[in-house]
Amino acid sequence: MTKIDNGGIGDPTAYGLVTSALAAAGDGATVLPTGLPYAGSGIVVALPEHAAFLTTPDGPTVAEWVRTVASAVTSTSLRPRAFGAWQSDGVLYLDVVEIFPSDERDAAVAAGRARNQIAIWDAGRGEEIATDGTGLPDPGF
Repeated sequence: MTKIDNGGIGDPTAYGLVTSALAAAGDGATVLPTGLPYAGSGIVVALPEHAAFLTTPDGPTVAEWVRTVASAVTSTSLRPRAFGAWQSDGVLYLDVVEIFPSDERDAAVAAGRARNQIAIWDAGRGEEIATDGTGLPDPGF
């Protein structure tokens, strides 16, 4: 498998775009390092070692998380990476995510299960895929 250079967030404007998009995530958002929304058809799976849970998601808090995890998003990896966010019951969940090609659904589901995810996101179909996890961090990570 070819490794992908996910680019960088060298431009301070990109930090602002990413931060704004994530802070206003509504139901959810997948945001590229450029600050643009992900508009592809892949399957989005969180990398749990970079997760954050915010009950008061303000711009500075989200911006600090973006700065903290930016290198994980922009590093070279086997799959494209992005910033992910979703809200539920007043909590903003922030994740570094990797994007599986839509034809690798089984691999994406297996990764979601291995990472104890509640669900993963099929961006092409606009739907969640349940993975039967609890969403809680695994002490093994």
